Amino acid sequence: MIDLLKKDAKTLNEDLAKLQSQLNDSRIKATTRKMSDDSSEAKKIRKQIARIQTALNTPNQVKEVKEAKKSKPAKKEEEK
Repeated sequence: MIDLLKKDAKTLNEDLAKLQSQLNDSRIKATTRKMSDDSSEAKKIRKQIARIQTALNTPNQVKEVKEAKKSKPAKKEEEK
């Protein structure tokens, strides 16, 4: 995961497109029963896709959280 966070968005998007193509090919093989010995290939590809999508979204989320914290006023302690 750390190596994915070091990559830029363009590279991640290229990798994502390749994996989506591989997943599509894997699904076609599964339906035509030409699946290789590794029957969990589609599952592994889906996990890789999820990791890349997480890496693509992580910087945005961190930035949004920081901005949200700056825009919210500090909470005042209420006296009882």
